[in-house]
Amino acid sequence: MIETLFRYVNIVIDRIQIREAFYMILYMSIFAVIVGFTIYLIQEIFDKKISPKWKVIMWGIFIISLIVPLNINGVYESNNIFMKILNPIQEISFKQEVDERQAEYNTYIQRQDTTFEEYKVVRGNLYMAYAKYIAFDIVLPCLWIGMIGILMIRYLWLRRKINRLRVSDLLTNKRILEIFEETKKELNIKKDIVLINQKGILSPAIYGIIDTKIFLDEDNVNEKTDKEIKYIFMHELSHYKGKDLVMNFVLNILRTIYWFNPFLYILFKRMRQDMELKADANVLKHLKPEENKEYAMTIINALRDRLYKSYEQEVLNLAGVENDTERRIYMIKFFPKFKAKPIRITMISLTLIVIIGGIFFIGNIAKVEENYFAYDYEDMIPYKMQYVGDFNSVKNLVQKLSLGNYAQSIFTRSEEENPEQYYLEIHYYTNYIVEEKNREFEAFKELPLEKKEELFKKNAVTLLSLIDNLHAVEVIVNESDYDSSMIYEKKYTREELEKEYGVDLRTYTYNPDNFPFKEDLES
Repeated sequence: MIETLFRYVNIVIDRIQIREAFYMILYMSIFAVIVGFTIYLIQEIFDKKISPKWKVIMWGIFIISLIVPLNINGVYESNNIFMKILNPIQEISFKQEVDERQAEYNTYIQRQDTTFEEYKVVRGNLYMAYAKYIAFDIVLPCLWIGMIGILMIRYLWLRRKINRLRVSDLLTNKRILEIFEETKKELNIKKDIVLINQKGILSPAIYGIIDTKIFLDEDNVNEKTDKEIKYIFMHELSHYKGKDLVMNFVLNILRTIYWFNPFLYILFKRMRQDMELKADANVLKHLKPEENKEYAMTIINALRDRLYKSYEQEVLNLAGVENDTERRIYMIKFFPKFKAKPIRITMISLTLIVIIGGIFFIGNIAKVEENYFAYDYEDMIPYKMQYVGDFNSVKNLVQKLSLGNYAQSIFTRSEEENPEQYYLEIHYYTNYIVEEKNREFEAFKELPLEKKEELFKKNAVTLLSLIDNLHAVEVIVNESDYDSSMIYEKKYTREELEKEYGVDLRTYTYNPDNFPFKEDLES
């Protein structure tokens, strides 16, 4: 019962590839943390020299590392210590260990010379393998995807909460609307942006990529001077003009996917702080130097009234992000220096690239010439069995042979002429969506017919030598689980192969040096 349950769970996990996706995301998150803190360190060193615009541009490398996987594993190999540590994360799986321990257990219980102490050890190894498989192959990936679902529901709830603000009346104050239209004209913004009067919002906030709105408390804003109102609108509209709404939306998606990594929250927060600096800098470009102090006082007043809500991450506002006051005021105070003496951005960018490259790529990187179809016959001998009826052991053995990852269906059948003779019918095809997983199958398809014949003949000889009562092996190779186009089909019988090699195939297990396939096929 338990074995059947695990078999179906494993089929579901393999089909939708949650495990592969989770460990790829885990790998990318660790990689991105190193990239992000490298950027953070460079910004801390040159914080008062790098312009806000370039600070945000530098974070683009960090965002790319979270979206585009850098995966050289399996194609290239490096002796770089970081790559050697990171690459195995993508391959975490205890499925193979479960299969091996199950085969070991099944073989052991068929032996006559067993002891209870040895049995407890073998059974304990099997249970431990199942425990690791459940924890790392099922629970962690399912917890990750489940939490994403919860966060998505929360995100939609927050969006609904924000959208409910529409029920409030549109802002109708003539003075505020005139200042708003003048500010839009000054910033050359033609988009129709709606002002929503929402009681209780102490700091105006902008929201929405397509249906853009600015929320504000009409009574609170109306108490301010015309210049203060203008500065508020300039800041919010600078977020719109600088595409910060799009970037904030991307950050929210990444925050949902990478919810499990606390270090990324630190980097996301710093990035949002830099987005506020960039918006401030864009405002200052349109102000006279003597107006900078007035703008700074407007920010200080907004910070004084700041009250963080649960939906703060969804909007961008003048009050900005927690703990960013000092950097914003410093940038405003010394903004003329940013304009008069631009930092040597090229130098800093090159330094960033060199440091990241040094972390990940110093060392010998060489292309791996993979032999996808290689396996050592002597490694298969411990899996020798008397009967073909032990499905788990047979499946485990088949998956260790050439193209074993694509052996999707394995059937034990009886010959029509002689029901006491059993043969294996093995169906090979790919159901992987990720191209990385298909390299072996694509390499097989490129083989000439004689190489395909040799590959499966080796598999058949191995199986017939290790399974005593097996009469034949039939292989059927299709394109994929949704494309039944035939690539290869053949049945290998014990009688024909023993006639060809002039020996009982089962003797190879006692004399592996006589195994006819000394050299592995070249892919």
